[in-house]
Amino acid sequence: MMSFRKDIGAAGVGFSLAVFGTHMWIFQSYSSSHPTIPIPDRGLVHSLNNHGHYVYLTDTEATGLALLWLAFLVGILCVGSIAIGLTKAERVATVRSSTIIACSVLIFIAAIYLWGSSMAAFAVSHGIILSF
Repeated sequence: MMSFRKDIGAAGVGFSLAVFGTHMWIFQSYSSSHPTIPIPDRGLVHSLNNHGHYVYLTDTEATGLALLWLAFLVGILCVGSIAIGLTKAERVATVRSSTIIACSVLIFIAAIYLWGSSMAAFAVSHGIILSF
């Protein structure tokens, strides 16, 4: 049972790393390619602040970034709740846990790439617009 718990924790770490990395990549991409003034005609109305440099995003882009941020927080909380029950010796990385983390990162990045924008568009189409 403890091995299964450790495996789930390793998958959670991979999930959190994939989500955080994707969020940072998309955030920087938006910061460097979007307009610095709102353009309501194109739907660019949600501001994204990067240390005082503001760019404007559409509903779907803002919701997608917010969903990634929420997924990261949920992933960290889940990993933390699993890690609380493990002893210090059980938290040591093994080849198995490192392999699970690496595979999880790749799988979750692929899932985010394939279904992330569709999930954000689905949320927006149902009136759920998130912006942090």
